[in-house]
Amino acid sequence: MKDQAFTRQDKLVVGLLSLMAVTAFFCNLGLNNIWTPNESFYAEAIREMWESGNFIEVFYNYEPRFNKPIMIYWEVLLSTAIFGLNEFAIRLPSALAGLGTIYLVYRIGQFLEGRQLGIVAAIIMTFAFQFAINARYAAPAISLTFFFTLTVYWFLKGYHREQFKYILLAYIALGVTILTKGYPYLIIIGAVIVFYILLDQRFRWKDFFKKLGFLRLYIGLPISIIIGMTWIIYMYATYGQEFWDIFMMETFERAFTRESEGLKPFFYLEANIWGFLPYSLTFYFGLIYLLIHKFKGFFENKALLIGSAWFLVMLVIFTASKGKIPTYFIQGYPGMSLFTAYFVMQMAGFSKVWKTLFQVSFWLPGSLFVIGGIAIIFAFPASYVLLVLAILPVILLIIGYRKDIELLKAFSFPFTGFACMYILFSLIVFPFVEDGYRNHDKIGEAILERVPDQSIPLMAEHFVTWNLPYYAKRRAFDNLSEEQIKEKTNGEALLALVPESSVANYGEVEILWEGLIYTGSESRTLELILDVMKDRQGEPTRFQTFCIIYRPEE
Repeated sequence: MKDQAFTRQDKLVVGLLSLMAVTAFFCNLGLNNIWTPNESFYAEAIREMWESGNFIEVFYNYEPRFNKPIMIYWEVLLSTAIFGLNEFAIRLPSALAGLGTIYLVYRIGQFLEGRQLGIVAAIIMTFAFQFAINARYAAPAISLTFFFTLTVYWFLKGYHREQFKYILLAYIALGVTILTKGYPYLIIIGAVIVFYILLDQRFRWKDFFKKLGFLRLYIGLPISIIIGMTWIIYMYATYGQEFWDIFMMETFERAFTRESEGLKPFFYLEANIWGFLPYSLTFYFGLIYLLIHKFKGFFENKALLIGSAWFLVMLVIFTASKGKIPTYFIQGYPGMSLFTAYFVMQMAGFSKVWKTLFQVSFWLPGSLFVIGGIAIIFAFPASYVLLVLAILPVILLIIGYRKDIELLKAFSFPFTGFACMYILFSLIVFPFVEDGYRNHDKIGEAILERVPDQSIPLMAEHFVTWNLPYYAKRRAFDNLSEEQIKEKTNGEALLALVPESSVANYGEVEILWEGLIYTGSESRTLELILDVMKDRQGEPTRFQTFCIIYRPEE
């Protein structure tokens, strides 16, 4: 709709954005062991697929796993076929989907309102906190965001150009979205699109139904359903009600019917304050600005319309759901980025009061991130040369936007501050946490070297192994008591992960490995990092010394 040629300034800024995004998403991507618990499910399921040759059904720890649709597994399967079964290949699909989503946000913004709004929206999207951290994590969230955004992109292109071939591509993308996370996204994306058409037609119902008819739902919906539901139908035919009950619990009932502590109407409004950093304050100031000014100019800007429809539909649906997890809203971030980009672009025309408020929304989180980045360098063993990472992006942005002071204010601190801290985490913090504290690969190597027979299972005393089936390449029995382990291995080979204090209770055994294991939840990454720092200072933590013990079959 509003395609424009790239200027030299645009090329410089896009080059910087691309460089920082690639660095942030890919730097040390394969360094850390598989994180527990969620990454373990995908890593081990893929290992078992290669082991069995069954690429249709999903197994974790040699038991059927019906929790999620198949698409994310196929993505990781393809990646490991090319790059081998390793941590980098397992996480690669999420990182690529992250880059793809950023590009699609740019394309939507460019198509609707011109290349500069597209660039601004892409910059905002790149380091939205929840999006950025999940782009380095093997889970469906970012792939789902990519296919969700792809569906909206093709719809917008077909809708505004009145070309059904693009609408058809949107239906195909919608089918893949369903195959990634489940059929509820047929409802969610459908509601976003319907609400956008309603807004675009300014609630003129006759025009609305005319535009809705152009979508030819009778053609498109069957295509989406066939793509999205074929695997589900196959699994139901194979496993029957056992599959359906678990699948429904994970894809629908978990979010919409499970017991909760109440409606929590402000849960996602609060969660997005930190989840959409560093531009969450800018986004909320934009909402307030629209309300106070009675939506002046609202219907004229298509990026603002799709951003509003995207955000509001997801807010209503997920607020109404009983199960609430912050990552559920990541798929709303492309819309929020387009919405926020509008206000960044319009800031020069605001009154002095509003301009000051928006500048505060940039500088407050940006300053905190810059301070955090510098603190990382001083708190962790690292070369001070890395301070350049905190300075170079600012210099490059000043060069790129030196003639546009408002955009410079918008991006100099929040974007570069978070990018700096995020990259420093990849270069300094995660290697620091891994060294001596996350030993799962070493445990697996010790087991395979001494006990190559994979039919001998691994027992774990009062501990959930999560990723040890992947590294030990065998089945694991979790959270057993000492008595249960002895009963299961009576007269058979004993291979067990036990606390150091329990080793003597198993009689004459060989210790294959001894070291620290984290007994807290690695999903709470900040707590894990703090516990590593405390341990290095000799303070009590949730790290505990475990041993791998082995006794051959009697």
